[in-house]
Amino acid sequence: NSVIVRTNIYGFHKPIGNSLFEWAYGNIKNGNNINGFNDVFFNPVYTKQLAIGIQKISPTDFSGVINIGCEENISKYELLIKFAKVFNIDNRLIKPVSVDNGILEAKRPKNTTLDLKKMKKVLGISFSLDSGVNELYLDYSSLIGG
Repeated sequence: NSVIVRTNIYGFHKPIGNSLFEWAYGNIKNGNNINGFNDVFFNPVYTKQLAIGIQKISPTDFSGVINIGCEENISKYELLIKFAKVFNIDNRLIKPVSVDNGILEAKRPKNTTLDLKKMKKVLGISFSLDSGVNELYLDYSSLIGG
């Protein structure tokens, strides 16, 4: 009688922390080159969208495992480029690299894209990557006063 939500998220912390977005944004704003994996794919959801999904589950009698993500499958590199474009910062500082060339503490899968059929059927919702990134822009801009 429980719910397990599987997801990949993006967002930011209050106070500002070191999420994928915050790391990328801070480095690019400071003129630093960053690497983005062009061979690691996922369908991330903005944390606010995830909260909406969880709110939709709460009043139901659903139990089991459910995936919550956005409709689009995207590489981490492409997501960083999308962040830069929406935030109007220089995306030329983002360099595409293979995860195979990265120095990571643990080996990671190249595809963590989640099947969203159950989310659509049980919750009757879907999330767009573009709307999530645009909402991230509005929320983050209001937090930092920009």
